[in-house]
Amino acid sequence: MTVSEKLDILLGQQQKSQESLNDLKAGQEKLWSSVEELREGQEKLWSSVEELREGQESLRISVEELRIGQEALRSNQELLKSGQDALWTNQNKLWDNQEKLWYSQQKLKEGQEKLMAGQQKLSDDVFAIRVHLENITDRTIKIVAEGHTDLSRKLDEAVKVRSERELLLVRMNFLEGEITKVKRRLPEEEVSA
Repeated sequence: MTVSEKLDILLGQQQKSQESLNDLKAGQEKLWSSVEELREGQEKLWSSVEELREGQESLRISVEELRIGQEALRSNQELLKSGQDALWTNQNKLWDNQEKLWYSQQKLKEGQEKLMAGQQKLSDDVFAIRVHLENITDRTIKIVAEGHTDLSRKLDEAVKVRSERELLLVRMNFLEGEITKVKRRLPEEEVSA
């Protein structure tokens, strides 16, 4: 496997790590969004509880008014009894709703605790990835880069030696040609002399 292929593999792994980190960041943003929605839901629940308390107080006032009305209007006692029964039913429903609301609040608290635990785990995972990138991936890339530099330097030296050798071969061929020309002229000069 060539250095280039190894570098490509390392870069691919780094990109995957970066994509995983981006996915984790996106997941963390979704978690924050969910936490915000849970907070808004909790505020609405508190508002509903307050409204229920105000409704309960209003109901208590109404019950008291009914009792006063019962004493004043004994002739309509049967009518008031049926109204009072309806109020008691509503009050029981209110108590049931309050119990359900309390149960929902408990579930919401449990959900928040789970969410916070998940968020802590996510933070730990992101930290572990960051440490891995800093301690292992960055060092590995540095080692590969140094190896690439060494190979590049050695290649430059080998090319330089080869080009010098080729230059010497060209010079030698030229000189051999010149010697051949001189040898041809020598017999001609001997004959003419």
